[in-house]
Amino acid sequence: MAEEIPVNEYVRLYILEKTLRQFIIMQLSKVSKNWWRERILGDVWENAEDRKRNEERRLVYSL
Repeated sequence: MAEEIPVNEYVRLYILEKTLRQFIIMQLSKVSKNWWRERILGDVWENAEDRKRNEERRLVYSL
């Protein structure tokens, strides 16, 4: 059985991920306001959008 990540390490990873994501979005938005749709390959974009929709459904059902 895998060891669980201590809460403080999980929080640090979460904050790092959010910070990196914001930085990437900020930089790519300088290239184009619609960079997500224009610059990401079709299958990658579709898979990411599917994952986002599934995550939103799980979040709604868990509330």
